[in-house]
Amino acid sequence: MSVTLETTKNLDTNLIPPTSKKSNILTRGQKRATETYDFMFNIIEEKDLFTLFGVDCMGPNEQELRVYFKVFPKKAIDVITKQDLIDFINKNYTSDQAQSINVDEILEKVDLDQSGEIEIEDFVEYINDSIIEKSKDMGLIIELSSEEEEVPKKKRKTNKKSTPQTPQVKKTTLNSIKKEKLGKTKKQKVQKEKKVTPIKKTKKTTKTSKVKYNFEKYHNDTNKETNSQPLESGGLNNQNENKMFLWKYEFNNKWLNYTDDASQVVEDAYQEWLTNPHIDVRSVQSGQWAYQIDFKQMTQTNIQHIDHTSRNIKRTVTFRKK
Repeated sequence: MSVTLETTKNLDTNLIPPTSKKSNILTRGQKRATETYDFMFNIIEEKDLFTLFGVDCMGPNEQELRVYFKVFPKKAIDVITKQDLIDFINKNYTSDQAQSINVDEILEKVDLDQSGEIEIEDFVEYINDSIIEKSKDMGLIIELSSEEEEVPKKKRKTNKKSTPQTPQVKKTTLNSIKKEKLGKTKKQKVQKEKKVTPIKKTKKTTKTSKVKYNFEKYHNDTNKETNSQPLESGGLNNQNENKMFLWKYEFNNKWLNYTDDASQVVEDAYQEWLTNPHIDVRSVQSGQWAYQIDFKQMTQTNIQHIDHTSRNIKRTVTFRKK
C-alpha cells in the first residue's frame, strides 16, 4: 500500500465525526475538520481561524479537504444536500448560531456548478479559494506587483524515503497555488499579474504597506547566537538619534524585554503600521515561532503555539547620555 493511501486511511479513522463537538474531546483531525465546517458556515472563532490557516496561511491541502468532505455527516456518499446541511447545523450549533446561518446562501456559494447539491470538487475548490481570499483580506497574504515576479523553479522529484527538504520561499501566482493544491478545478479562475506569499517567510520589501518581516534577516547580521531564541527574552532595541526604543511584553504581571533582534523588527513593523494603520495586524517570525502583532490592541499572539498564547506588549523610549 502506498504512503498516500496509508495517510488517507489514518485521516479517515481520526476524523469520524463526534456525536457532538461540545460534549466530546476532539482529536486533532476532528478539530481541523470542525474548523473547516465552521469556516464554511461563517461562524468560526478568530483563534480557530488562525489554526485553520496554518503556518503558510493557505489552509488545508487538497487531500485533507477531500477527507473532510468524506466524513461530513450525509445520507449519500458523494454529495451533501440541503437537508444534510440543516441536520448538521441543528446537531452541532446553538439555536442562536443556527439562526445566523442562511442555508440557501451557503448552498448557493459552495455549489459551484449550481446542481443543487455540493459535490466533492465544489467543496474542495470553494474552501481553498475562500481561505486564500480571507487570508488576503486579513493582510496575512499580500499581492506583489508584476516587477517583483520571479521565474518559478522546476520541482525536484523526491524519494518517498528521503529526508524532507526545507521549503524554499518563493513568490507564486494564485493559479499556481491552486494547481499545486487542487490540480484542475471545475471553474478555471484566471488571475492576471497577481502574486501571493506568506508575509512572515520573506525579507522586507521597500514598498509602503506591503512590508514583510523575518527575524532571520537580523539574526544573520549579528554575532550573537539568537536564531533559536523566542520573541520573549530581553534586550536593547532600535535607535533613532539619541533615542532608544525598547519593546516589552507582559508575563506573570511583569514587563520583560524583547531580544535585540525582536525589538528591531517590531519597531520597524510599528513604524510601517503608522504609515498604514488600516491593517492592525503584522506577521513576524522569531526562530521557530511565528507571531501576529496587533498594534491597535498592543498584543502579540503566538499563532503556532497550541494555545495561541497572547500577551500584552508596550513600546518604551529612553534617551542615551551624550
